[in-house]
Amino acid sequence: MVPELKDLTYEERLKEMGLPTLQDKRERGGLITMYKMVNGIEKIDKEDLLTEEDGRTRDHNGGKLECMQ
Repeated sequence: MVPELKDLTYEERLKEMGLPTLQDKRERGGLITMYKMVNGIEKIDKEDLLTEEDGRTRDHNGGKLECMQ
C-alpha cells in the first residue's frame, strides 16, 4: 500500500492513482464484448446470455443487457 493514501477511502485511492473502479472495468468489458458480437469478431450463442429457468441474465447482480440509442 502507498503510505500517503492510507487514510483515504478505496474510491479516493483509485481516483488519486488514476485507476478505474471495478464497475468501470465491468462496463468496459461488456462494451468490448458487445462490439465483438455485433461485428462478428466473437460468436456467442444467444442462449448463453439467458438462463432457461426465468429468462434473467446470469449476472449475479441481476443486471441486464441494455440497448444504446
